[in-house]
Amino acid sequence: MELNEFTPKVSIIIPVYNGSNYLEQAILSALSQTYQNLEILVVNDGSQDQGKTERIALSFGDRIRYFSKPNGGVSSALNYGIARMTGDYVSWLSHDDAYSPTKIEDAVKLLGKTPGAQERTIAYTFGHYIDKDGKTLKAFSYHLSEGKRYSGHEMAYYSSRYGTVYGCCMLIPRTAFEELGGFDETLRYSQDTLMWFTMFFAGYGLVSDNKDNVMCRLHGAQVSRNRQDLFIRDSLVIAKKLAPDMVRCSDKNRNLLYVYALRMAQHNCGEVVRYYRSLANENYPLTMVQRLRLAVMLLYGPLRGRLKSIYYRYILKVST
Repeated sequence: MELNEFTPKVSIIIPVYNGSNYLEQAILSALSQTYQNLEILVVNDGSQDQGKTERIALSFGDRIRYFSKPNGGVSSALNYGIARMTGDYVSWLSHDDAYSPTKIEDAVKLLGKTPGAQERTIAYTFGHYIDKDGKTLKAFSYHLSEGKRYSGHEMAYYSSRYGTVYGCCMLIPRTAFEELGGFDETLRYSQDTLMWFTMFFAGYGLVSDNKDNVMCRLHGAQVSRNRQDLFIRDSLVIAKKLAPDMVRCSDKNRNLLYVYALRMAQHNCGEVVRYYRSLANENYPLTMVQRLRLAVMLLYGPLRGRLKSIYYRYILKVST
């Protein structure tokens, strides 16, 4: 298929809860896209701000599709939007983030020019962090090769080793949600982690253009920055759901169980580490070096959290 023949409809979904501070900027960035075959859905997840969020959304008239629902968390808002979208691809935009004007166009072009990428493939872009006022803080740190299509298995290993890729950087085939279902609405913190791993284990690959197309805002009001308890709770739920696939896709040379446990140790998730360490020993017994690394990382986990808070508060000037 020629590149100019690949023009799928894209649905940008913006879930929002009490978003009067940044919602307008997010919608404007979606409306400024150079790619034309798209729609914008704003899902108000039961905001409790005297109607401020709703008034901002309604001010854009028929340039967007606006929906309001009872509060159920970002997972429920995303699922609500996905169920009502008419596009072929989903692009999630958090209400406090923003896209560059070419974000969607670049992603579609990437899929169009990459052999085999128009089937079961997620297009990915890079970006940078901004503060509450929009000032650039730092670029994303990823280890993806530009233009390479990574298999689902490769992305599962990548995510286990380096951490989950950022959802707002993705352009996802709607068929992935039709096949695998939506986000787990019982998870209030890490619903994206479970969803991406589920897609990768189901064989959905990923290709990146490494372009700076997403602005991810860091601010103290984010749940992802101030509810470590939710992160730890969700991490154990996710670990247990992913365990069968982690076992299935592990081997002696690429033991996902160990790699994932090592990552969770960095995040001070001791229960996950103990659970996966047991699974690893049952299937691919850990070496002495691996057991030692896990023990050291478990000791480092709490310290890492404190060091990270210091870094964000005093270096990046983002309160936590």
